[in-house]
Amino acid sequence: MGTPEKKTVNVNSAEMRELRDKIRQANLDIAARTAYRDDLVAKVQKRMGDATDLKVDGVLAFTYTPTKSFRWAEFAKAHPEIAETYTITVPKDELDKARLLKEHPTLVAPFQSRQFLVK
Repeated sequence: MGTPEKKTVNVNSAEMRELRDKIRQANLDIAARTAYRDDLVAKVQKRMGDATDLKVDGVLAFTYTPTKSFRWAEFAKAHPEIAETYTITVPKDELDKARLLKEHPTLVAPFQSRQFLVK
C-alpha cells in the first residue's frame, strides 16, 4: 500500500555496539530515575494531603494545585450514568487515509512517521 522499501545497513562496528549498549543503559537509567522521582513526589503529595501549598521552614517549597485539565476518561469510567447523559456526538473531518495511500503513495511517503528502537 505504498510503503517504502525497507533499507538495511549492516556494519561490523565496535562503536555501534557500544552506542547500542549505552542507549540501552540510558533507557534503564531514565526508567530508574523516573521511578525514584515519582516515589519522592508521592511522599510529598501524601504529606500535603488536600493542601495546595507546602512550606518548609516558612518558605514555599511545593504546590499541588488543580489545572484546567480533567481526566475525562477516568471520570466517565467512575460515573458512566452521568457521562452517558452528557455524551454528545460531534462531526469530525478526517482524511480518508486508506484511499489517500492507495491513490497517492509517493506523495504521502515523505510524511510517514518513523520510530527509533533499540533492539
